[in-house]
Amino acid sequence: MKTLPRFRPLFLCVLLIVTYCFSPLRARPPAPRADSLRLVLQGLSGIERGPVLCSLIHTIQYQDHQEAHRLSQELETLARVHQNDTLLLQAWLSRAALFHQRSQFDSTKILSLRGLRKATELKHKYLIRNFHNTLGGVYEKRNLLDSALIHYHQALAASEKLDVKIYNNLALIYRHQLNYTKSLEYYELALAEAQRTEDLNLQAVLSNNIAPIYAKLGDLTTATEYAQRSIELKERVGDERGKIFAYINLIDMEPSLAQRKDYVTEGLRIARVAQDSLFLKLFSVFMADIYREEGQLGLALQLAKATYREILKKPGREIFDALATLIDIHLAREEYDRALHYALAFKERTGSQGATGQQLRANRYLLAIYSRQDNYAQYHAIAREYYPIRDSLQSAAVLNQLAVLNQQIADSEREKEIVLLNASLDQAATKRFWLSVLGVLIVLILSLILYFRNRQLKTQRATILREQESTKTLADLNERLKRMDVLKNRWYTNISHEFRTPLTIIAGMTDQMIKAPEVWLEKGAQLVQQNTNKLLNLVNQMLDLRKLESDELKVHLVRGDVVSFLRYLSDSFRPYAQSQGLDLHFWSTEERIPMDHDPDKLLHIFSNLLSNAIKYTPTGGDIYLQLDRRKDQGQEQLEISVRDTGPGIAASEIPLVFDRFYQVDDAASRSGTGTGIGLHLTRGLVQLLGGQIGLRSEVGKGSTFRVHLPITLRAEVYGRSIGVSPPTIPFGPIAPGYPPSPSPAPSSDRPHLLIVEDQADVVTYLTSILEADYQLSIAEDGERGIEMALADVPDLIVSDVMMPRKDGYELCTTLKEDLRTSHIPIVLLTAKADSESRISGLQRGADAYLSKPFAPQELLVRLQQLLHLRRTLQERYAAIGSVERKAEAVASREEVFLQRMRALVEAHLSDPDLNMPRVCKALEMSRSQVYKKIKALTGRTPSQYIRSIRLHHARRLLQSSDLNVSEVAYEVGFSSPFYFSNVFLAEFGVRPNETRK
Repeated sequence: MKTLPRFRPLFLCVLLIVTYCFSPLRARPPAPRADSLRLVLQGLSGIERGPVLCSLIHTIQYQDHQEAHRLSQELETLARVHQNDTLLLQAWLSRAALFHQRSQFDSTKILSLRGLRKATELKHKYLIRNFHNTLGGVYEKRNLLDSALIHYHQALAASEKLDVKIYNNLALIYRHQLNYTKSLEYYELALAEAQRTEDLNLQAVLSNNIAPIYAKLGDLTTATEYAQRSIELKERVGDERGKIFAYINLIDMEPSLAQRKDYVTEGLRIARVAQDSLFLKLFSVFMADIYREEGQLGLALQLAKATYREILKKPGREIFDALATLIDIHLAREEYDRALHYALAFKERTGSQGATGQQLRANRYLLAIYSRQDNYAQYHAIAREYYPIRDSLQSAAVLNQLAVLNQQIADSEREKEIVLLNASLDQAATKRFWLSVLGVLIVLILSLILYFRNRQLKTQRATILREQESTKTLADLNERLKRMDVLKNRWYTNISHEFRTPLTIIAGMTDQMIKAPEVWLEKGAQLVQQNTNKLLNLVNQMLDLRKLESDELKVHLVRGDVVSFLRYLSDSFRPYAQSQGLDLHFWSTEERIPMDHDPDKLLHIFSNLLSNAIKYTPTGGDIYLQLDRRKDQGQEQLEISVRDTGPGIAASEIPLVFDRFYQVDDAASRSGTGTGIGLHLTRGLVQLLGGQIGLRSEVGKGSTFRVHLPITLRAEVYGRSIGVSPPTIPFGPIAPGYPPSPSPAPSSDRPHLLIVEDQADVVTYLTSILEADYQLSIAEDGERGIEMALADVPDLIVSDVMMPRKDGYELCTTLKEDLRTSHIPIVLLTAKADSESRISGLQRGADAYLSKPFAPQELLVRLQQLLHLRRTLQERYAAIGSVERKAEAVASREEVFLQRMRALVEAHLSDPDLNMPRVCKALEMSRSQVYKKIKALTGRTPSQYIRSIRLHHARRLLQSSDLNVSEVAYEVGFSSPFYFSNVFLAEFGVRPNETRK
């Protein structure tokens, strides 16, 4: 039975080669050298220890990571004591290498960037090169190839001599980017340098790296020669184990089954001698595949299963080859259920270990299995994931091949020009001997050469232009596919947002109705009904779009007065517009316009247009619905305009607004995400009715949608077309002046919590959960939330992410960067549940991030934990001696604030008149802000905190000076020694004179 092609990834071999030959593992010095360095170190002191410490760290970093880390810290301390910047950079470079070895890439990146900045200031090229090289490795590990490429090129620019390692790194990155020509160029530069230095081992490594590049370019003969050359060099240096890498390449490139079996057998022999478990498992997989191709399926299955069990004990990249072999064997045995089991395991592992190539490989197997099982539902599900990725990779490969072809054409041009130049020189020499006899003939020959040369150049120019046009077409196609993928992904995210918010309210209010029916039954039922209608409207839109695109949506025309119908629709939307602070105007040039129309389709069209106008028009604006009868080429038409005074749409975006999934991104006026299908559906419905829709807009002046419908009188007369179902009016953001829920008096012991949310229903739901435990304030958008937080300084903030004017991310960033509010815990609530949105929220400083729908208990527990954490910090900051002076780059904003407060008090320690107005003026904060900030951080009032600072200073004076108690009291700002003694006793439990004893 024919099975799928193996598609074994050649990069596995390259990865193993690079790991073996270019990492310090290959060049580990023997243990005696480390012992010698330790002996030398014992006899040194001061700055002389620095170079020896560097050598010792480099020697032992792959043998004893803990000792190497300790020595790097000692080296950094030594550099700081002696203020030696070069030695300090060496310490940072060593620590970055240790972090990279432990796969702690964030720490590696932070330390390397810090070192790079300092090395650039010192203009130290060697260290600049090493830090760039380390950063390139970090980005390469994270598959950020463009960033890795930039750092490797900068490392190469900083190198004062040829660097084989950097050349190899650049070649590897270009190989991952499918730029094989560029990859080969850097590999050959590295090989030339290795040949110059007569490094046979390095020549063997680079020859083996070059082999798969030629294989990718279709030159298997040259590829095989390089791999065989690598084996010969490894034999000369006596590295038997190193030959394995070349055999892996030969196995992947060799078409002959018998020859491949010989290579596998030899690789197994070397792995057994070297007792290398990784290669034993890898070559056992290869041998199982050989048995499968020979038809020995039982033997192949037995060996493949045994090897797979061994690999599972410590899985690496070789597990993909083991799974692929098992799948091929079961396919050959027509055991499709077993093959499916391993194929699903293969696909599951690509999520954490695989690259795009492995994902394609897994999907190809699944497609083959589902097709043989006649499981077409699963087949189509996998196909929708497989073909876009495959087409994208094939487009990249085609572009790379075109680039290679263009280079070959240019090389051919240069060779032909050289040939022509040589011919011209020969003709000139002949001309000197035969000028008097053959002059006319030479002129004729030259004319013919020029004629054919011009024709050849024209032909080649036309060919190149066609190839460039083909490349441009492929690039455009690839760009459109990428854009469509981005739009689809955003649409899926937004549609989930549109479903999650009403689901949150439905689920939450249902619980509240059950727990407290006497309070929430009526209001909760209303909210559940509203959000159910919204969900139903979303589903109906999606179903209508599907019917429209499959030509299943039918038109049901009736004859009636369209003016009264649209006036009714306008009146239905007017309360919603007024709730947003907008005026909705209806105007028609005629009292009645009888015509054929589909009431249901018109309802969908203008409900969508009016909803969008209300949604995007800021408070105080106007919306106009206008009707006019016109003639166009003898055909009467009804022109219906929906005009708003909103922010308008940029000219570059106007052609795109009717595209499916497209959304205008205007965070300043949006109150939600939308679905991206409303205007696309609207245009389809207008065209279904035989009409046209257009848009005119100007940024800052609003937008106008014009719908033109033909006026006909052929349908059956219908008395009142407004008898259709009333439109579903969106329930949107909180109206201006929305009253907050009743909250306890400010003197209540309950914590003060600020809710920042633009959806009235969500505010009601959150109020029902939180009002029993917290004092509540409500802000209707991010901008108002920032104003209230700065003015009131609440204990906690719960904010939505998607809001008008300023969203939750901006609110979080603003408050966390402001010293007055940086201590307030912020919880972000959003329907965006993807990891990218969660990470973005946490990066902005959010203390917690909850996805809708969420369990009420989870929100309450998160808030309680944040309050508990704040109490823990209060205990820490309340202890005056615990607030140490730290560098600005290390200390938190809260510690910086308390340091400023303490410095202010200490600067006026003996001044008994240091009061709150002076403190507030010095801190540039209001009295309430200072009070709430210090109370939140320390649990003490500002006066108590100032007094505590004075008392701690007094205790130090009593313990370290000869001043009597009264003198100490006056020294720290107390005007009454008796009062000083009492508050000292209350603070420390002993009298001042007892402290001195």
